[in-house]
Amino acid sequence: MKKKTILFFTGARSEFELQLPVIRKLNQSKNFNVILLVSGMHLNKKYTNDLSRIEDEIDLKIFKVKLPINNTDLFSNAKVIGSAIKKITEKLEGLKPDIVIIYGDRFESFAAMIAASQSGIFTCHLEGGDITNGYTFDDNVRHAMSKLANYHFTTNKNSSDILKQLGENDKLIKLVGLPVNDFIYSKDYTSKNEVIQTYKLKNFDKVVIFTFHPEPLLLEQLQDNLNRVDEVFTYMFKKYDDMKVIASYPNGDVGSDIIIQKLKEWDVKFSNLVLTKQLGNKNLHGLFDLKNSSGKKVVFLGNSSSGLKETPYFNCPNISLGTRQAGRVHAQNSIRIKLSVNLIKKSLNEIFINYENNEYSKKIVNPYYFGNVSNSILKTINNFEIESLRRDKIFVER
Repeated sequence: MKKKTILFFTGARSEFELQLPVIRKLNQSKNFNVILLVSGMHLNKKYTNDLSRIEDEIDLKIFKVKLPINNTDLFSNAKVIGSAIKKITEKLEGLKPDIVIIYGDRFESFAAMIAASQSGIFTCHLEGGDITNGYTFDDNVRHAMSKLANYHFTTNKNSSDILKQLGENDKLIKLVGLPVNDFIYSKDYTSKNEVIQTYKLKNFDKVVIFTFHPEPLLLEQLQDNLNRVDEVFTYMFKKYDDMKVIASYPNGDVGSDIIIQKLKEWDVKFSNLVLTKQLGNKNLHGLFDLKNSSGKKVVFLGNSSSGLKETPYFNCPNISLGTRQAGRVHAQNSIRIKLSVNLIKKSLNEIFINYENNEYSKKIVNPYYFGNVSNSILKTINNFEIESLRRDKIFVER
C-alpha cells in the first residue's frame, strides 16, 4: 500500500514548537511520508529566521515559501495573506500531499488552510475552537480555519464544545490536549543548571518572564501600555535587587515594531533585564521549572497564550495583562488583570511575598492535558477513511 504523504505547515516558531511532538511521532511511523512546509517568520531575519535550527531538530524533507512580511498597517496583513495563498497553492500543486495539518490561528496558517482546502486536499486543524476575545483577528481567523478544515484536534473540552456550536460534526472532532505537553510531561526541557547558566540567574531569587504581543485593533493604547510596564519595571528593579526579567520579542502582528523598539530601550536601561528574540520552548519550560527545581520565585508576565497553556504543569504563577487573552481557558495558577501600574505592582508583590502560600502555587488541574497527544493523533490518522470523513463535513444543527 502506498504511503500517504502528510504535510505540516509552519509560519512561526511558536506554533512549530507546539506541534513538534506530533510531527516527530508521525515522522517515525512507517505508514506516512511526512514533509514540512516552512514560511513566515521562520525565514525572516527580523524575527526568528530559524530554518537551520528546524533542520537540526527534525530529520525530514523541508520546503520553503518566503513571504514579504510587512506589518506597517492592517492592510499589509491582507496583502501578505493574498500573496501567501498563491505561493502556497503553487507549492502544494507540486508536492500533492494527501493530508495537510495546520496549527493555530496565525495569518500565514490561514493562508495555508485556504490554499489546501480550496485545492481539495484533506485538512486537519490543530487547536481549533479556542477563544481569546481580545482585540485581534485570532478568533475570526481560527473559526474560519475550522470551517474550512475536514478534521479537528482540539486542546481542551471548551474548544470541542465551541466547534460543535459552529456546526461541526462530532465525528470530526477529537479532543487530544495541548501537543507540547508531550514534551513537558516527559520533562524534555532545558535543565536547571543550563537555564541558570544561560540567563545568569545564580544570584537572582526572583525571575520574571515577559512576553507582550500587540493587539492590532487596539494599537492606539499600545504605547501607553508599554509606558505603564516601563514604570512597573523601574519600580520593581529598585525594590528587588535579586529580580531578573527575561524578555522576548513579540509575534509579527501590526504593532510589533513599537514593542521591539521599547524592548531594545529596556535592554539598555535595565541592567537586570535580558532580551532575546526567541526563548524557545525548551528554555521557557526550563525557566518555569526553576520554581520546582531550584526554589526560585518564577512568574510569567504578559499577554501570551504560553502563560495560560504551558504553565499549569509547573504550577507557575501567570499574570495575564489586558484583554488579549481575555477568553482563553486557563488553570488556577493564572490571573488576568487590567494593564494598570498599581495592579501589576500589587500582583507581583503579592506573589513574591507569599510565593509558597498563595492560590497560584497550589495543586491545580491542567485543562490542556488528556494523556499523550502524539500517540492519540497517530492512532486517529492511521484509521482515517478520508472519503468517508469528507462526507461527514456537514453543518449539524444543535
